[in-house]
Amino acid sequence: MRAKPHKKELLNVDRMKYYELYEKYKRSAYFFYSEENKIDRFDFFKGKQVASEEPIIYEVDKIDTYLEKYDYLPVADGPPLVSKQFREVFEHLEREGQIAYLSAKIIAENGEINDNYFAMVLLKIFKGIDFEKSVVKKDSFGTIQIQKLFLTENFMLNSSICRLKEKKSVIIVSEEFKKISLKHKLKGMDFVEEGYSIYTNL
Repeated sequence: MRAKPHKKELLNVDRMKYYELYEKYKRSAYFFYSEENKIDRFDFFKGKQVASEEPIIYEVDKIDTYLEKYDYLPVADGPPLVSKQFREVFEHLEREGQIAYLSAKIIAENGEINDNYFAMVLLKIFKGIDFEKSVVKKDSFGTIQIQKLFLTENFMLNSSICRLKEKKSVIIVSEEFKKISLKHKLKGMDFVEEGYSIYTNL
């Protein structure tokens, strides 16, 4: 999991704004992609439709009483979990082929189940890191660590949400996506504008 950036470098105010999408939940918790699922979790990071006749299972320590107040849940190692309201609000993105959904089942350690969420499949992946401005490190395995993220202008074309091709765990959304989320008071998302960093010595 990447730590949330906080230090910002100013951007050209006239360029299109992009945001990295983070989760924001009341307590420190993650919903884990279950090993019981027949679909390899990496299949959800390819930008392609995924078919499943069975719900996608997520495991969590407990189901909080306030769970369903959230429209976007903190997920580890799998497709994002989103509410019915999220799906309704962004129904146009489903029609446009930017996102798709599978039914989901959340199972707590005590056996309690919640099946009121969807696994969101992102169907768009774009190459977008501006390597001249960004600060990016690679480990010995070639895995990218993004210390400060800048994106190339208009890299998403007319899309509103996508994964980054260079690091597919990163989800980027447009200014329009953010505005719609705030307008409908969708809960559980945090929008971090490009140029922020947790690193103070860059």
